[in-house]
Amino acid sequence: VSVFILTHKCYGYYIHGRSVHGQADVGMETLLDNIRKEEDNLCPLRGLEPGSELQTFEVLLGERVREQYQKIVQPLAEVKGP
Repeated sequence: VSVFILTHKCYGYYIHGRSVHGQADVGMETLLDNIRKEEDNLCPLRGLEPGSELQTFEVLLGERVREQYQKIVQPLAEVKGP
């Protein structure tokens, strides 16, 4: 799961949540096996860029990008729950 959070109008963070194992919804035995593989450096790195482990980024949006983002999320904010 990746997360995009705006803490200010045009500033925030992107967290790149990537499973290097193809899927994250696995049983305990597979989870432990996956952790062991990572400990032994038998998996690719989790970073956004090849060869990188960096998964958190600061984001600075331009005004036009922020306006487009607002057009997308505004209808979602207006939806009322049960």
